[in-house]
Formats: sequence, structure tokens, C-alpha cells
Amino acid sequence: MIPSIETKFSCPTSKTDLWNMHPRIFLEFDNAGYAKCPYCGTVFQKKEKDSVIY
Repeated sequence: MIPSIETKFSCPTSKTDLWNMHPRIFLEFDNAGYAKCPYCGTVFQKKEKDSVIY
């Protein structure tokens, strides 16, 4: 999940394994709070401001 204050972010992330790397692209969330990378298919979800992730 990406913090709600972020409007643009990139894929691959710093946590991506070397074998799964592709050219860095910048993504934006849609109105529903999701974004999908066209290269690797990773789906990103916007984290609600007050939610806690364990």
C-alpha cells in the first residue's frame, strides 16, 4: 500500500527483486485508489490516511 499523501510513485519499487526489474515508470492512482503497472502487473492500492498495516 502507498501512503495516501502520495499522488505519484514509481515501479519497480526499491523492494523489487533484481530478476523482476523493468524500466522505471511513474504511476498515478485512479479515482478508486488503484494503479496497475503495465510492465509487471503489480497492483498498487492507496493506503487510507488512518489505516494501520500489520
